[in-house]
Amino acid sequence: MMDEVTEHNLMGLMQQKFPRFVGHWEVYVSEFGLDKGLEDQMAVFVVYVIKEIKSENHDEIEKIFKFVETLMVSGHQRVMDVTAIEFLEVLLSKDPAEIQFVNFSRHLGKRSKAYLRAWETFQGTHTIGLYND
Repeated sequence: MMDEVTEHNLMGLMQQKFPRFVGHWEVYVSEFGLDKGLEDQMAVFVVYVIKEIKSENHDEIEKIFKFVETLMVSGHQRVMDVTAIEFLEVLLSKDPAEIQFVNFSRHLGKRSKAYLRAWETFQGTHTIGLYND
């Protein structure tokens, strides 16, 4: 079992688990520096994930969403919050012309789906692909 994921070890874990993400992170660090906050760090990860979704790299997408589910289930509360808001909500709200939610929704774990369904209830929206169980 993995140690609790905190804001202090999240980026290192992302780089370890997703080697192709490292280049995205290095570009970000060279432009903006290291200490810009967990929200900005997650935004860089989202850019990488969108690229993987667009390339239809299903093995990598599955691996990403398994990791995200781990963050949602056993991450430190701050990591869970940022994962929910800055990762899941951002992907859910993307323009369908950019990425189709239905193309990756099958990879969402139970906690991730439950969060997004609650978010949609709050918002009064209904995204195609989120309710296909």
